[in-house]
Amino acid sequence: MNSRSIQQHANHSGFTLIELLVVISIIALLIAILLPALARARDSAFSIKCASHLKQLAVAQHAYANDNSDSFTQVYNATGDTRWIFTIRDYVAGAKHNDPNGVMNCPAADKSQFTGNKNSYGLNFSMRNSRWKYKRTVVLKPSQIIIGADRSVADLDYTFTSDGYRYSNSWSTTSWARPVLFRHLGNASANVFFVDGHASATNYDLTTHTANTNLWIWW
Repeated sequence: MNSRSIQQHANHSGFTLIELLVVISIIALLIAILLPALARARDSAFSIKCASHLKQLAVAQHAYANDNSDSFTQVYNATGDTRWIFTIRDYVAGAKHNDPNGVMNCPAADKSQFTGNKNSYGLNFSMRNSRWKYKRTVVLKPSQIIIGADRSVADLDYTFTSDGYRYSNSWSTTSWARPVLFRHLGNASANVFFVDGHASATNYDLTTHTANTNLWIWW
């Protein structure tokens, strides 16, 4: 091979600057296309897993009721161990209320917030009212009434309507309310579970205190 051939081979053995820039641009474009799709897939997986967690908690509530005169767990009691986040653990294998990766929490919740007794699911505040007395049989349409739902991470046993209302003799708001939190599918969806034991996704409009079919009160 003469010197001219060697020089020509050297000139064509690598990428030119323009070719390199084209390759980089294509890679950047592919990343821009794929990242949102991957984020949506991850969000969808979190939502499915969250619904599965709530379904397990619904099954646990009914198992508890079978052992306790047809009553679900108390929503809250100041004596401590009677709080639902403690009493339900015996019915959910390996459950810890403040384990961000456990069944008692949403996988999409901010894991940095889990300290002390904080968790990311709450029970329907109306269940605390004396109308309830924790009996599952008082609910005439169990497939339409929420037991619990996604909500922000807090050391609080309740959750409230999506617009921040609670029912205690009448609808009212409170500064310490933790409404249903829409952390799934682009912050447009939340998971809830019902008295009949099923879990499903819902949206803001369906969970307000003025919704056409009220999912929070049963009288």
